[in-house]
Amino acid sequence: LIAGSLDYPNTFDAANPFSGTFAMDNAEYTIRSNNSDEYVTIRINNRKYDNNERVATPAGSFDASKITFDFEVYSHKTKETKKYKGIEWYSLRAGIVRSETRDNDNNLLNYTILESVKN
Repeated sequence: LIAGSLDYPNTFDAANPFSGTFAMDNAEYTIRSNNSDEYVTIRINNRKYDNNERVATPAGSFDASKITFDFEVYSHKTKETKKYKGIEWYSLRAGIVRSETRDNDNNLLNYTILESVKN
């Protein structure tokens, strides 16, 4: 189940970041495991453009748009909701080149970084 829409942007024009169409907010989706009845619902909100940055990765350096957002993960098994903050850097050349998940105290919980690009 997916409700709402989140676009993956090209690099923004820093002077006018919201020109064109870009769905920024209010997505919800459910993830189910193939091997159990356990599943979670993820709600994304407060998604916004922060700025453009140069991001160094093992695959090279990229001009990227930094998008920040809040998200909640609701466990249907435990009936608990956990809240997090996310950051993603999008590059026109390679898509998401880095992402981070942080707790509400801004402690880094995990991250991904682009290792290689296939031509």
